Amino acid sequence: MHTLFQVFVDIALRRSGPEDLPASGFLLLLTLGAYLVVSSLATLFFADGFADVMAQVGVDIILLFAWFAGMLLLYRRPARIPQTMTAILGTLTLVHLLQLPLWFWLQSAGDSPEAATLPLLAIWGILLWSFLVIGHIVHRAVEIPLPGGVLLALAYFLVSLAVYSQLFPVPAEV
Repeated sequence: MHTLFQVFVDIALRRSGPEDLPASGFLLLLTLGAYLVVSSLATLFFADGFADVMAQVGVDIILLFAWFAGMLLLYRRPARIPQTMTAILGTLTLVHLLQLPLWFWLQSAGDSPEAATLPLLAIWGILLWSFLVIGHIVHRAVEIPLPGGVLLALAYFLVSLAVYSQLFPVPAEV
């Protein structure tokens, strides 16, 4: 398990790519399970109850697979779907794990903008870094230049934001 964790860290640090993972359905399911748990914990900060968490995480998984597996099909690289999705889910699990303590910190800051500044900056920094990580995975998976991979990762993020804003609107505060 330590070796698997190290592979995801190496991918996140751009020392490895999705091709360094085995094309294993079991590993994909294992990574999906880890992502579901960690993503559910992160979603608790935004959702209203268990059903809302499950709905948001379900939409997240559908969007991830539709976007990135669809991209691999468009680039005629269907054999790379298991490795690429495992790499994406594994590195996003790491991203969420890094952000979890920051979300707790942010929540404990309450309504104090001064207390919220540092955790918000760190959360945004990790988010920006995640674009580079996912862009790196896409770059290696479909063999396009890194900036193109980062643009596809950013496009995914913007599409997912649009979908989430329609499906899970934030109520206006009075």
